[in-house]
Amino acid sequence: MVCALIKMGGKGVRFGEQYPKQFYQIGGIPLFAHVLEKYNRVEVVDKYIIVSNSEWMDITYEYSGRILGDKLLEITSGGTTNARSTYNGVMCAAKYLNRDDILLVHDITDPIIDERAIREVIRAGQEYKCAAIVTEQVHTLYRKNEEGYITGTIDRQTVGSGYSPEAFRFEVVYACYENATEQELENMTSAMALVQAHHINPKAVISHQADLKITYQEDMEALKLMIANGEQLYQERTGRDV
Repeated sequence: MVCALIKMGGKGVRFGEQYPKQFYQIGGIPLFAHVLEKYNRVEVVDKYIIVSNSEWMDITYEYSGRILGDKLLEITSGGTTNARSTYNGVMCAAKYLNRDDILLVHDITDPIIDERAIREVIRAGQEYKCAAIVTEQVHTLYRKNEEGYITGTIDRQTVGSGYSPEAFRFEVVYACYENATEQELENMTSAMALVQAHHINPKAVISHQADLKITYQEDMEALKLMIANGEQLYQERTGRDV
């Protein structure tokens, strides 16, 4: 089984609105619903678990149940940090997944759904135990010091931007969160960062999708323009089947 853990428990402090960005309305529909609708077209994903902001559970149930139907296993509350929200989701998944099942961890602030990349990251997760979607760097990357001076450049071939979803054989991600320290649950910014802290390196799956992450108002405006201009959040690449 392949289960997607959709993380949308954050408060969106940097977004600058009175409500979390995942509930921002685009065309009368909250952002997370746009993402779920596109995800639901990826046939290789069997089930879903959603980690939501506890103050917005009603709207989460309303749209998630309507869109996902019986593919929705459970909705659980987020924690006080990114890592604690993931922990809640992983512990919830333990009620449903076997050790060799694949858990995809997708941050709702990554709104572009690339089917080809998802199929490839699932395949890599099955083979290598964990894998991450990586978008290649096209900009010049600078190294800077604490005073704000540029001190050099970084070889673009040695770095990439992480994008959702990350894929894990369930036994691997469960063991890492079950044994996570309090410090890790306070500070780790992604499931992959925690797994790497436990000395497991993921396989990189390269995607050339639009590298858009919703953090600030400007990011949401860019997403709204994409939708208004008819650009797809869902990039279908049928290719080989998993």
